[in-house]
Amino acid sequence: MNWRTPAVLRTRKPPPAAAIQTLFTIAAYRGREGLARIRDDWDRVVRRVERPRFFHLYDWYWSYLEALEPDDTAVHFFVAYRDGEPVAVFPLKSGVRVRAGRKLRVLELPQHPHLPLVDFIGPRTQESRGVLRALLKHLEGHRGGAPPQPAWDYLSIEPCLEDSCAAAWLESDRPPFLLLEQLRTCNYIPTGASYEQIEKAFSRNFRGDLRKARNKLRATAAVEFRSCRGGSTLGAFFDEFLEVESSGWKGTQGTGTAIKLHPGLTRFYRNLIATFGPKGACEINLLRAGGKCIAGQFCLRVGDICYVLKIGYDEAHSRLAPGNMLMEWLLQRLAAEGEVKSLNLVTGAKWHENWQPRCHRVFSACLFRPSLRGLLLWGYKTFCLGVGQPLR
Repeated sequence: MNWRTPAVLRTRKPPPAAAIQTLFTIAAYRGREGLARIRDDWDRVVRRVERPRFFHLYDWYWSYLEALEPDDTAVHFFVAYRDGEPVAVFPLKSGVRVRAGRKLRVLELPQHPHLPLVDFIGPRTQESRGVLRALLKHLEGHRGGAPPQPAWDYLSIEPCLEDSCAAAWLESDRPPFLLLEQLRTCNYIPTGASYEQIEKAFSRNFRGDLRKARNKLRATAAVEFRSCRGGSTLGAFFDEFLEVESSGWKGTQGTGTAIKLHPGLTRFYRNLIATFGPKGACEINLLRAGGKCIAGQFCLRVGDICYVLKIGYDEAHSRLAPGNMLMEWLLQRLAAEGEVKSLNLVTGAKWHENWQPRCHRVFSACLFRPSLRGLLLWGYKTFCLGVGQPLR
């Protein structure tokens, strides 16, 4: 496949080692107990991030660790301090991959189908330059009475946005034995303009499809759009969302991937409601017709961005285009309110194209340890597979 280095990672040459003068101290924590111990430090780090996203927040990681991670002790949290002040957090899970009969030890940002984006956490500023290099030095060994570090041959960072903290630190620190690959896109729709302005970008055919669906919806009895961002009602809205999300191809007669069918997934999203909801940062939108929910969206709001994490619609009402109708209503409402400047669709799904979104590139980065195993793996990846071939 064709491969291009993300532009953010090839803007300038790496600085010389002497230019990195900041001294960082790395402290290691582990599992749920370790995560609880660093809550205050985590929040202090996030306050330094210029534009934190949902996957930078402590509540997101707590929800994941409590509901989705079968072995919380495999998840490590490395906190970088400078002069006693927390500057960065590195969540890394240790694991093993078997390739060609050989075991490869990996440290990776936690992976799960319901963790659509990941990142390191910290400011993309001068104060954090050198922090990734400090982490790598810490991971390469320990001295004196320091506890041993998790074994690793390579460090995997994926899927990560091109404007992420990780991308900024890869650019500034330029670690050796680094391979990059563009994976996909993360689509978003700016909502700073009126909906009429947003709609002008749609094709004539799509505008016609929306108009026809609107007319059909107006002719349907008891149609209502509802939104909830907190309080006890949020739980009731989530129950309706679970039903509609499992009613179609994700349900028992399809792929079986619906949230409702998996207790861990259900608990994860209820955790998000419990942690983000009291801050007004969890939003569930529903479209009802004839007293029944026919489309739903599970969203998180962080800063001036609304993220659509999950959607679902009742395929029995496909003639009404319920998913599109709910999306149009959300765009209209956000544009009218003016609080949210961007509707982030999180992935790069094919159906997004009708909405003419803009996109961020999403990439994968692999850092190989300068050990015999790490260098052999880097060489095999580089010269045998070719740069840009996926490692997994």
